[in-house]
Amino acid sequence: MKKIRRAGSARIACGVSTARESLAHEPTEANEEDSPFGAVGSDRRCRHGDHLPAKRPLDPGTIVLVPSAHLDHIPPALAVLALVVACLAVHHPLVYSNWTKSMPEGLYLRAREPLTPGTLVLVPSANLDHCGLEVPPLLLKKIAYTAGTRIIVNKTGLFADGKLVAPRVAPIGINYSGILTANQVVVLGESPRSFDSRYFGPVSTAGLRPVIPLVTW
Repeated sequence: MKKIRRAGSARIACGVSTARESLAHEPTEANEEDSPFGAVGSDRRCRHGDHLPAKRPLDPGTIVLVPSAHLDHIPPALAVLALVVACLAVHHPLVYSNWTKSMPEGLYLRAREPLTPGTLVLVPSANLDHCGLEVPPLLLKKIAYTAGTRIIVNKTGLFADGKLVAPRVAPIGINYSGILTANQVVVLGESPRSFDSRYFGPVSTAGLRPVIPLVTW
């Protein structure tokens, strides 16, 4: 079931916007694509008894049924692209888009996940040592170590219980040595060039926002 967004010679179901609409202008948004659903005319009827309302004009705001037969030809990749474009256009506060190389690019959804090793989190950068770099407000990282782990951070990289687990590739960062407390975690990216705890040390669990992958590429 879709809603007609605008009137014209061809009515488009607003599951995905058309390219004639305004393009997104923020760097974290994707440009809108032509609708893969095609035009839905008032004389187009569905199979199995479902059909578009014949007695109600197809004006903006009208709820319509999109025949599923028209969707069979959509390639899976195009369907995923449609989902990505739709999500980016929503500006939903629970959806985070990652375009950096330190973690898989894509869309991530806020979730209720425990702060344990392996959990993906958004790390507020306001209280981090930026090491002279321009850092976005939120960093997407993965929790690597939690309370009880002995951590050393120096010019070589990050050591966990005496083992080097994240070498540095840039001559920046703080020095740290200690055992993680209950309100501290170490976060790392998947890229060896990730800006993470190997440079700014352990982070506080306060303010961490767990997320799960929605669509990645």
